[in-house]
Amino acid sequence: MTDPSGGEPTPIADPSILPDGGHGDRPGDPRAGPVAPPGEHRFWPDPATIHSAPASIWAVGALGVLVMIVVGLLVLRSTVGTGLLSGGTPRHRSLPAPAHDTVLLVPIGPVADDALARVADDYRAEYGLHVGVAAPIPLEPIAFDPGRGQYEAHGLIDSMAAAHPELVGSDQVIIGITSADLYLRDVDWNWAFALREGGRLAVVSTARMTSSRSASQAFLMRKMLTREIGFLCYQLAPSDDPRDVLYRDILGLSDLQRIGDHL
Repeated sequence: MTDPSGGEPTPIADPSILPDGGHGDRPGDPRAGPVAPPGEHRFWPDPATIHSAPASIWAVGALGVLVMIVVGLLVLRSTVGTGLLSGGTPRHRSLPAPAHDTVLLVPIGPVADDALARVADDYRAEYGLHVGVAAPIPLEPIAFDPGRGQYEAHGLIDSMAAAHPELVGSDQVIIGITSADLYLRDVDWNWAFALREGGRLAVVSTARMTSSRSASQAFLMRKMLTREIGFLCYQLAPSDDPRDVLYRDILGLSDLQRIGDHL
């Protein structure tokens, strides 16, 4: 626009406002570039300008992508190394010689025998323990509390010891596994995953090991059995690490899911 006085052109106060009152970056605006045909979308960058971009820009972009890939791989390696992908701490710790190297797993009531057989094989291969699976024993009605609809854990341990009197004075660790819902008579809890008693006896319940997550009931059962073997066979101390299989406070399903499954 020319100043009537013949001086310099009058500047436009807002560069996005055209002299005719139009707005920039709107279809039909001469500064907005070619208008996309109806039904099409404009993309950036314009394919016609890709080859005209300085090579240094593309080099910097490629380097940035490479750096992100390398960082991602390092994070993944660190995650696998610390056992976080499996929900736990490193696979192995320095284990002492077991105080008890023989374990008998006793199904109490209906229990998946194949799952116990696989666990026994794994423990024999990984820890060198002598692990066997006994014949199932029934759920004793005397241990059932009809008011709660649950079995008292001490009562099940008593019935397990009564079923195997020859092992009571032995050096074996005896762990009962049941699908029955447990409670503890001496603790004001609604239910319990497990109970240890006397340094060689324990019972584990799978009743509350249900989850919408991918972890199967058999996998969660293995975690609890590994805990009992760590405490009873190796006499290890509880851990303060919430990812450790020996974490001291397993107060619910989320805690059980978080811990690892190896000593």
